[in-house]
Amino acid sequence: MKLVAVILIALSLTLTSCSEEGVIVDTGINPGSLTPGTVLFTLDGIEYRAPVGSVSSKDNRDESELEVVVIDGTRLFALLLENFVGVQEYTVTPQTSSILFRYDDTGNYTFDTQQSGGSVSISQYSTLGAAGTFEATLINRSNPSDTLVITDGAFNVEF
Repeated sequence: MKLVAVILIALSLTLTSCSEEGVIVDTGINPGSLTPGTVLFTLDGIEYRAPVGSVSSKDNRDESELEVVVIDGTRLFALLLENFVGVQEYTVTPQTSSILFRYDDTGNYTFDTQQSGGSVSISQYSTLGAAGTFEATLINRSNPSDTLVITDGAFNVEF
């Protein structure tokens, strides 16, 4: 259900704005020094940087959620933190939060944390934006033996 919510949130943002589980990985990146609107990570050893203008974010403090969404052609990356309270470390579990990466719009290559996990560390937060690091193991919804590993993730977003 949370995954459906993440996808719906990603679609609404599109329309409105043209390791191991629980272990925080020190990427050596200071996310606060990144240009606002930046999302970058390594996906199975391949570096990815979101194109300029492809990042949307939303601070739902009244609902205790933080959302970071990248829409890059047919690729979608979404990070949803529930029970968000600001600067701290968060463990991504199917019950608390989700990270999703989709290769195409058919849904055949949709990987998420619904059966795995990861971590997010928020290092900076204000009413204007947030910055942090993340890592996760993502499992293919269509083929659970197919996984992707996200490492060295970092973001700096404005609301």
